[in-house]
Amino acid sequence: MKFLNKIIHELLAQSSDLSEFNIVLPGKRPIVFIRRILEENNYSGFLPNFFTVEELINQIADKQPIQGISLWLFAFDVYKGLNLIPRDSFSDFLKWFPTLQKDWDDILKFSESDHAVLQYMFDEERIKDWAQNLGEDDDVPRKKFLNFWKNMNVFLPVLKQKLQERNWATSGMIHETAKAEIDSFAKNTKEKFVFCGFNAFTPVEEKLVRSLLQWDKGQCFFQADHYYFDDERQEAGKFLRNHKTWKEFNENRAFNWIEDDFNQPKNIKVYEVSGNITQTKILPEIFKEIENKTYSNTAVVLLDENLLPASLDVMYGVPNLNITMGFPLKNLSFSNAVKQLFYLQKQLEKNKSSYYYRDVFPILEELPKSVEDELIINQFKAKVEERNIVYISKKL
Repeated sequence: MKFLNKIIHELLAQSSDLSEFNIVLPGKRPIVFIRRILEENNYSGFLPNFFTVEELINQIADKQPIQGISLWLFAFDVYKGLNLIPRDSFSDFLKWFPTLQKDWDDILKFSESDHAVLQYMFDEERIKDWAQNLGEDDDVPRKKFLNFWKNMNVFLPVLKQKLQERNWATSGMIHETAKAEIDSFAKNTKEKFVFCGFNAFTPVEEKLVRSLLQWDKGQCFFQADHYYFDDERQEAGKFLRNHKTWKEFNENRAFNWIEDDFNQPKNIKVYEVSGNITQTKILPEIFKEIENKTYSNTAVVLLDENLLPASLDVMYGVPNLNITMGFPLKNLSFSNAVKQLFYLQKQLEKNKSSYYYRDVFPILEELPKSVEDELIINQFKAKVEERNIVYISKKL
């Protein structure tokens, strides 16, 4: 929040109308806090435009993004049309294509030529294969790898062409297209762009930022600290140290900002607990010691993502939570309920008129529900058990 506060104060010092700025952020989450800061500063004008860097690059490329299932289905249609050997089924195709697609996007973002990298991968497998007697067994791993990269040198260029014909693009293709348009965009745009909180850039992102700085249509605010910035042994400052050497930062444009927060006095308390679950049980006691009951400046950092459900259970007194960590969907009770729902549907093939009660109860117990729903479910279960009902009619 301190970093975002500083940015807003800097922009307000430059202009009382923030709508003339386009604020570019690494993700969407900081937008919520920027709006809160503007409210606290009683800002009454129009809000600035907010972009993630991916959204801005996509706007420059002027392509329709395609990803996820839509991309997989389209790619499989292209794959089938090439009659490559072996000819994988859709289920086998999904075992390798999503991973390959992410790697392909990275190749497009970070290399000059995806074709050259793919050819290199094929050549590398050929070298590994050289002078080895593999026989005729298609299951020999090295022979399969060699054939795989041979097929990818055919498949990916065709997939790229088919996507371009429809003006569709993956994330990597968008970066590749934007790269050729950045110089023209930076020269002709009338907008002002403010890049906030970035650490590392892809080559295309770096070119965009530096081009806008050169045309005096951009500003950069970095969140650096002398503790790791000045010490070359600290890898955390590697990219920021490189950014500071850009020719765009000079006596007329400072590199903002390098703070000295790490070396300031800290108030650190250590609580000795045994076991992971005990860590979460001490949270309510710690929260009682915090004076600001909105907890707007409080962060709970968990060692293990599996502690999240237990942590949420003990923090029932906290009205609003902002969860920034990931959590496996399969570990949620809701996920188990969905699995049970599919299982229940399959059971209808055996018995089309009723459900076995033990297949129904887990769904009712694990699906999200209100207090009123909980009461109704408990009454329903009590009646089933009271009447000794084994099979529940699907019409019930």
